[in-house]
Amino acid sequence: MENQEVTTQQRWSFNCPQCKAFKVVDLVQRADGSLTHFRHVTKVNDLPAGVEVGTVVGGQFRPFPRQFQTLDTTPTTIAAERRCPCGGVADATVVTGTLKRESVCDSACTHAHGDDCECACGGQNHGIGWLGLGWRIVFRPDGSRKHARTDTAVEATPEVCKAALAVKAEKARERRERKAQAEREAIYEQRKIWSLENPGVEQYLADHYMDNPFLTSLQDQLDRWGNLSTRQADAVRRNMEREDRAAVETQPETAAPEGRVTVSGEVVKVKEQDGYMGGQEYKLIVKLDDGNRVWATCPNNLYRAVNPEACRRDEHWTVTLVGKRVKLTATFIRSDRDEHFSFGKRPVAEVIKES
Repeated sequence: MENQEVTTQQRWSFNCPQCKAFKVVDLVQRADGSLTHFRHVTKVNDLPAGVEVGTVVGGQFRPFPRQFQTLDTTPTTIAAERRCPCGGVADATVVTGTLKRESVCDSACTHAHGDDCECACGGQNHGIGWLGLGWRIVFRPDGSRKHARTDTAVEATPEVCKAALAVKAEKARERRERKAQAEREAIYEQRKIWSLENPGVEQYLADHYMDNPFLTSLQDQLDRWGNLSTRQADAVRRNMEREDRAAVETQPETAAPEGRVTVSGEVVKVKEQDGYMGGQEYKLIVKLDDGNRVWATCPNNLYRAVNPEACRRDEHWTVTLVGKRVKLTATFIRSDRDEHFSFGKRPVAEVIKES
């Protein structure tokens, strides 16, 4: 007994998460704490007297047949064993066995490279078909992966691992494309159904794309998701109805004014914009009594006229001004694109008091 060396043996499974290469090795921790390999070869070895190699199942030590054991005194570490030929770091786990006598121990056990065994061998034969073969990889140029057997796995050289990674990346790209295509087809089908339920809305958005930010955002949302909410579709229909009503309105019989004249009408819009030297100025659009429209800078006296009322109503003066009838004197220049629209310069205006 004085020549017996106390050792601890464990079977380790190493699996690379990147290229899917793997290896199964038996590592022995010697009395001095160093790790060494047990090489499994089909010849009688010269193990020192009293040295037994096996696995622990159910708290009992089960030695391996001596003709398959040979001791390798070359030290190693877990970190060194985890280095995959592809350059990645493999996951390292200890094989554990659960004895199930009703389960047959076959090639699914002997050629496994995972860490969990539940069969009649209780872990003794788990992965034994890979012992002594080093890093292996189940690789086909077409990317297919069959059950890992010694006749389907090849040596995991850096070149083979690189090719496997390229195939893996291509397969991942194809999966992403198939997923994206399926999503596009689903959106297309959903959009067809939505368009049938909301006739005219899709074509209206396409015809008015980039006309204003609101309609543009709705068109972008329709392209992305294939539908709009009920409230959004209702808003588009209201726009369509307003345009239909405007289209049937009678056009003014006369053209918009030109030169320095005085006109009267209703303020329909007030817009704030950047003015001279970084200041703010307000522009207003007035619908004249004859149906034409004019655009001009809002005179200060209109602000002074409506601001007290705006303060009483707790609202901005521009809101109060909309809807008021005004008398406007300005030098008008008729638009080149619309004869019923003029631009006013040097305006003077006053609010027409209701009688």
